[in-house]
Amino acid sequence: MGTLAINIVAFHVFWFACVLGGAWNRGWYAPAALAAIVAVHLLHARDKNREFELLVACGAFGTAADTLLMYAGMIAFPAGSWVPWLCPFWMTALWIGFATLLNVSLAWLRGRFLLAAFLGFFAGPLSYYAGSRLGALSLSEGAAVSLAVIAVEWAVAMPILLLLAARADRGRTASSRFAEAAAS
Repeated sequence: MGTLAINIVAFHVFWFACVLGGAWNRGWYAPAALAAIVAVHLLHARDKNREFELLVACGAFGTAADTLLMYAGMIAFPAGSWVPWLCPFWMTALWIGFATLLNVSLAWLRGRFLLAAFLGFFAGPLSYYAGSRLGALSLSEGAAVSLAVIAVEWAVAMPILLLLAARADRGRTASSRFAEAAAS
């Protein structure tokens, strides 16, 4: 299986582990899944230090964004958080895990900021909606409003995250990175 396929499959397995861990109040699922996906990702990364910095930056960005959504009443988490005033760790882990896609399976989006914003606008809320259906989080009583706010969050987040990824992957074009991942 090539790097591209490993990246996509690993993220989806990781996503379910984090979300179901949040839904089932199994706090250890997220750190275990995160350790595995980060280890596999960094094993294949060309510049491990820069890629690690990208993961940390995306985790911090996502934690801030989802904590704001939590305080705004757009989302709530039934399982307790390790730090009461932040979104749960499994949400931070999801942002870090998502960052493993940016320079591999999502590298083709680099420089296509409108398309990235468009995809984020639709895919972001779908992920949160799926998480809510699995019981990991709940949307506000006006779920449509929550999903609309999440759509805006992800429409803004995707281009920013891709810019961070491009900085971490200096000197390589998106098409060369994607072609390399597909070939390996």
